[in-house]
Amino acid sequence: MAVALLGVGSLQAAVVLPGTLDIDFRDASWAGANGNQTYTVGGIKASAFATSLITGGSLSAVLGQTPTDGTGVNRTGGLGAGLDDPNEVEVNERLELQFAGGSGLSLAGVWLTNLFLDDSALLPGNQTETALVQLTLLDSTIVNFVVPGSEINGNFFLDFGANRNVSKIDFRSSGVISDYSVAGFSVPEGGSTLAVLGLALIGLAGMTTYQRRLAM
Repeated sequence: MAVALLGVGSLQAAVVLPGTLDIDFRDASWAGANGNQTYTVGGIKASAFATSLITGGSLSAVLGQTPTDGTGVNRTGGLGAGLDDPNEVEVNERLELQFAGGSGLSLAGVWLTNLFLDDSALLPGNQTETALVQLTLLDSTIVNFVVPGSEINGNFFLDFGANRNVSKIDFRSSGVISDYSVAGFSVPEGGSTLAVLGLALIGLAGMTTYQRRLAM
């Protein structure tokens, strides 16, 4: 049976990034990801991809990591390579995480950093950063989230609405100038950053698709 889940979320006023996460891309074990196209820690394989905004063809890209923001993508090929915000997922970049050996079991949500309402010095007030997050569950269900930037400090906890058993997660961006980093995964203490309401509706045959719309 195909099902679609619509959600309504409300943000808390302040989002404080925890010092440690259950899966933490700020950890020193992920420092070796810098400059590599793929990197694996504890059954989690991170891969960096990029495409040309002009031709749509593939471009070279590597992973970036910082102990404050987590991991992202650095495009190394194509026009303007190296001019994007370092260690962040931009509109023509994709961060792919593959989970093996049970490393993707019971994930409740992901922490994003540098996801602002308006992060453009050149075009102030003309763009909103948006994170596009796609989960592939162990049963091949596809779960899509659209996350608009809104926090003053750029930190955002995306609640998956349930503990998800995932095999892969793709992180993308949209907007005129949109970028963010992935800090890691955690089950928040004291409740979720998002309050979620779910409603089951008819979806596509052969695959279950979940979509969430986060209210500003």
